[in-house]
Amino acid sequence: MAKLLWNLASKPDKLWVRWIHTYYIKGTSNDEYQPSVNDSWILKAIMKCRTLPKQYWTQSAFSTKSIYMELRGQKQRVPWSKLFYDNLVRPRAQFTLRLGCQQRLPTKTRLRKFRIHTDGKCIFCDHEETTDHLFFLCPVSSTIWTYILKWLKQNHTPRSWVEEMTWIICETKGKSNKSRMLKCAITETMYEIWNLRNLCIF
Repeated sequence: MAKLLWNLASKPDKLWVRWIHTYYIKGTSNDEYQPSVNDSWILKAIMKCRTLPKQYWTQSAFSTKSIYMELRGQKQRVPWSKLFYDNLVRPRAQFTLRLGCQQRLPTKTRLRKFRIHTDGKCIFCDHEETTDHLFFLCPVSSTIWTYILKWLKQNHTPRSWVEEMTWIICETKGKSNKSRMLKCAITETMYEIWNLRNLCIF
């Protein structure tokens, strides 16, 4: 919307800009124009952007990134964000990993918090189904990881979610083929464990 406002001020030769000025703004400036009740919703939305700081655009340039950062505000970057850089896995696998990192996967323990009736037990054993247990501590998951890590030539024993994320982040630093392969294998393995769990339940 801010970019469209900049277009209205900086691109007078564009047909769309000329049309807006002819039928709506009608000779007044963008800052002075007051949208009427009958104006289109998009024009009203564009005009609301007049309150944004103008230092991010000039007559000849517009910085979408700067506007985005201004609207977004200062946010602390989560340590697991790098797991998604240059990760060539399927989108569904990335989505599952992201939900897991945010502790939002609908495990039975999490479903109980929303008062959804469930036995709370892991589908592979009788232990409580938490994210930690399902992905790394369950005997079935642990067996899967043993084969995958052996194939990747990684001498590592799965532990809790937090410990695993710390290990994965540390091991996948850089842009080497080994780092990329490990990142892809871990993401896809976690997705397949989640998929297997859902197939067994449903």
